[in-house]
Amino acid sequence: MKKHILFLIFISFGVWGCDDAHENLISLEPIHNAQCEPFVASVIFSWDKPENDNYYYTLVSYQTKEGKVLKKKISKFSTAPEDPKRVRAIVGGFTDIDEYEFTLVACGYDGTVSEPITVKGIPKDKSEAKDYVISTVNVEPISEGATVSWTNETNVGVELVLNYIDKTHKEQEVRFDATETKSENITNLAIEKPVDITIYAVNKEDGNQSASQTVTITPLLTQEDQVIPGAEYILSSYYGTLNMMTLTYNTPMKNEYTIMTSGNDPYVYTKLAQQPRGTTLVFRYKSTKKMSFQIFFMPRGQAPGPYQQVVTVPAAKEWTTFSYDYSAIIKKAGWGNAGDHLRLDFGSVANVQMEVRNMIFK
Repeated sequence: MKKHILFLIFISFGVWGCDDAHENLISLEPIHNAQCEPFVASVIFSWDKPENDNYYYTLVSYQTKEGKVLKKKISKFSTAPEDPKRVRAIVGGFTDIDEYEFTLVACGYDGTVSEPITVKGIPKDKSEAKDYVISTVNVEPISEGATVSWTNETNVGVELVLNYIDKTHKEQEVRFDATETKSENITNLAIEKPVDITIYAVNKEDGNQSASQTVTITPLLTQEDQVIPGAEYILSSYYGTLNMMTLTYNTPMKNEYTIMTSGNDPYVYTKLAQQPRGTTLVFRYKSTKKMSFQIFFMPRGQAPGPYQQVVTVPAAKEWTTFSYDYSAIIKKAGWGNAGDHLRLDFGSVANVQMEVRNMIFK
């Protein structure tokens, strides 16, 4: 391998200059226990952090094969995550795998410096970026999806490719720019069902691909699907005769019901056991047809009357969130105390099937 030797420049007094604008006196101890590890298109330096309070940064210098001297300042705060007593830094941008000689000089706040030391290192080929990035990938489940994160300290162009089946049973391919350390989300996954996600990395420059890996995750419930301990769910307190509809409790899910309409005026009565948590009604649903969802707000002792609101609920084959703020009509009716009633009307058409989960005021 070729050796690129850095020619150390000393001024006439034999002093290393951290700042080319003036001469510096040597007073800091030299860098101790310096190590240089090969990395993709770069090298990773580490050394013992000087205990001198005057220590500010380390100047790392080397000469390219074209003869240009490059310098990089490494702050004393660039410590290794696993050992705060060690400074860690990456020097990158190499396009070959030749051996380089690096010079390290400790520099103080007051401009003083240490004697230089030299360390040799060999960068890895940048084509290995794809393999490095794929080895850092982590996948965590979120509501109806997953968070994909990775590390890339090389600044070499890499792309991550993900393949999976979404909740509509369609094949999906998603590509993320992985040139920098980052995280991204994928969504539209079936909840509470295992999903296989196949991932591989591609070098942008040469198109070479890493080996693929398959991660199996189980997406979490949406926030609306999660049961709030101690909360009152509306349909759980229905009473009386169901009018032109059936209401079937779906086990083992909590607070989930199937509604089947059988006439042109399907409705059910409910009664509050406690003051609602808010004025926005939220629930998850599926419906074979759109419907005009009507609520009558009835303070205790009152029959269905003028305090009512109609909202269109679209048809939905997959679980969908309904959310509507009824604050205006609730304020007008003076409704919202324990013992108050609701009448819920589910459209005006027979043979509509609707699944409802976690109906609650938030």
